[in-house]
Amino acid sequence: MMKKIIAGLLMLAVCGTAMAQIYKWVDEKGVTHYDQRSPQNVKSKEVQLHDGSTGATPPAPSGASPDSAKDKDRGFRQRQAQREKDAAKLAHDTEEREKKCAYMTGRLAELQRSRRVYETNANGERVYLDDQQRDKLQAQHEQEYNQNCK
Repeated sequence: MMKKIIAGLLMLAVCGTAMAQIYKWVDEKGVTHYDQRSPQNVKSKEVQLHDGSTGATPPAPSGASPDSAKDKDRGFRQRQAQREKDAAKLAHDTEEREKKCAYMTGRLAELQRSRRVYETNANGERVYLDDQQRDKLQAQHEQEYNQNCK
C-alpha cells in the first residue's frame, strides 16, 4: 500500500513539472498554436488551467461526463457481483445434483440386488412391494437418473 502511495506522489511530481508551462501564440497565417516552449520572435501568452495552475488540460473525450466514469465503475461492480452470485449458485446446484445422484445410484443398486423391497407408509409401517411394483419403481428411478445424472 505504501509503495502505491509513493508511486502516485512521484507521478504527480513528474506530471507537474512536465506540464509547468504551456504557451499559446498565433502565427502569421492566423493559426493558433500551443507548445511547452515559447517561440522566438513571436509574441506568446502563457495558458492558465481551470484550477489556476499553468499548463494545458487534456481534452475530455467527446460526450464524456464526470459521472460516466462513476456509472461505468458502478456497472462493472454490479456485473462482477452478479457473476459471483451466479458462480455460487452454480456451485450449490452442482453440489445438490451430485448428492441427489449419489442417493439415486444407491437406491437403484438396492432395487436391483434386492427382491424384497418395501416402502414406509404414513403410520411408519413397512409395506412390501410385489415384483411388478418394484420393477415399476426401478424404471422410474432409472429414468430420473438418466435425465439428471448423465
